[in-house]
Amino acid sequence: MDLPNNFRQDVFEKILKAVNRHESVTLVAPPGMGKTLTMQLLVKRLVNCLYIDLNNLWEKNIPTDKPLTIILDHAENFSDQLYFKSVRESGRDKINFVFAVSGSILPTGPLDPVIMENIIYLEPLNTRDARIFLEKCEQLFRGKLTSKQKQEIFILSGGVPRLIKRLVKLFIDGLDPTTDLKFQNDLGEINKFYGRTATTDETVGKIQFKDTLSKQEYLLAKLLIENKDKMVTREAMIEAVWQSKMYDVNEHALDQMLHRLRKKLATATPKCNLISFRGRGCKLEII
Repeated sequence: MDLPNNFRQDVFEKILKAVNRHESVTLVAPPGMGKTLTMQLLVKRLVNCLYIDLNNLWEKNIPTDKPLTIILDHAENFSDQLYFKSVRESGRDKINFVFAVSGSILPTGPLDPVIMENIIYLEPLNTRDARIFLEKCEQLFRGKLTSKQKQEIFILSGGVPRLIKRLVKLFIDGLDPTTDLKFQNDLGEINKFYGRTATTDETVGKIQFKDTLSKQEYLLAKLLIENKDKMVTREAMIEAVWQSKMYDVNEHALDQMLHRLRKKLATATPKCNLISFRGRGCKLEII
C-alpha cells in the first residue's frame, strides 16, 4: 500500500527522537494496529537500518563496525537475546534497536535494560491518517464509498487499521458487518486487549479520561481509584495488572505504565494527583 511520507507522523516522531539519541525503542502494538506496516514505513525513514522479522529465518551476520538501527519485528517471539546482546556490546554506542511487539507482555532476558529504554504504544490512527488509509483501501478494493458509509466506518473501526480495511471491503461488497464472522472476531480480539471497545473518552469509577487507556492502564487506574487516598503497594499493582504473568514482569514496566497513566490523569476530570512513595507504592488523590 503506497502511503504518504507523513503517514503515522506522530509515531515516527517519537521513535526517531529516541533513535537520534542513540537509544532503543520498544513499540507495543495491540492487535490490528498495523505494526508491521509501521515498521516497513520506518525502514524508509532511517538511513542505516536492518529489518529482521523474527517469525522468519535470518542470518547471524549483523555488522557492528558502523552505525546501525536494527528493527526486530515480532519481538514477542524473541528467543535469541544473547546474540543481540553481543551485537550491542560489539557495536558499543553505534548499535540501537527498535523492537516491535504484538500484545502487552514484553520479552524478558539479557536485553531487559535495552528493551525498557523507551516504550511507545501504537495507538489507533488519528483522523487524518484514518481518512488516508480508508481512501487507499477504497483503491485496493476498486470501489467507492458514500460520505455516510465512510463516517460509519470511522465510528465502527475506532481508527484501527485492520477494522477499517475489513469494513471498506464489506461496504463495497454490500455486506453487513454485524453478520461478518471475520470482522466480529477481529473486533472481539481488539476489545479483549483493551478490556472494552476502543473509544476516545473513557470513564473509570467517577473519573473521565480524555485519552484511550490500554487494558493494563485501565486495570491500574481501577485499582488506584478503588483505593483512593490509600497507598497501593507496587506488588499489588503488578498483580492487578499482569495477574498470572506477574512473575514475568520486571518493575521498570510498572514505572513506565505509571508514567503513562500520570500523563493521562493530568487531563482527566475531576483533577487527580498520583503520589509516589519511592520503592513502596502509589496513592491517588482526587482534588
